[in-house]
Amino acid sequence: VKTHFIYNTLQTIRMLAETNEDHEVADIAYSFGQLMRYSLSNDHDRFTLRDEVKNIDHYMKIQKIRLGRRLAYEFIVATDVEQIPCPQFILQPLVENCIVHGLAVARKTCRILIHIYEDEHDVLIQISDDGVGISPERLERIKQVLNNQLAIEDFSTSDGGHGLYNVSERIKSFYGEDSRMEIASQPNAGTVFKLYLNRKGMFKHAEAVGGRR
Repeated sequence: VKTHFIYNTLQTIRMLAETNEDHEVADIAYSFGQLMRYSLSNDHDRFTLRDEVKNIDHYMKIQKIRLGRRLAYEFIVATDVEQIPCPQFILQPLVENCIVHGLAVARKTCRILIHIYEDEHDVLIQISDDGVGISPERLERIKQVLNNQLAIEDFSTSDGGHGLYNVSERIKSFYGEDSRMEIASQPNAGTVFKLYLNRKGMFKHAEAVGGRR
């Protein structure tokens, strides 16, 4: 199916929903269209952290409509994300993990915070939830996978380790080995993902990002 056909179809659905004053369907159609556009883009070397934040904002809007009061989320962006080169899909798997596992059996509202800031050496991204958390045994296995102490093939796909492993490897490849992902979690107290994006590794991608302006 041609991508422009998908966009046009979603736009038609959105316009029809707005005509019928069905604002939720209109919002879902718009956000889903933006997710598709981002996913199918060919400019893989020209994305910024701002693009990645916008993508998960659309993703969260759809999830909020689906989950209603069970989900609350907030962005705190304390740095210029438009100037930071970024590979695609380093944030959505983490946010998705918070929703799928944090809300899996929780009856209360799950709150997700996306906080982006910087220090002298790194741009830091912290994604946290107050959901059900991760058991110590599973957390240890995830850490072993991320540290290449356990083969990803030996890790159960149902545990969500593949998505986390892919994010970890993607940021190392893009920003250099000094970049990393850390995970902290306590059962019934939530989970925190923390990405350290090394500044030195951003320089080699800066020209490509600048070229899209």
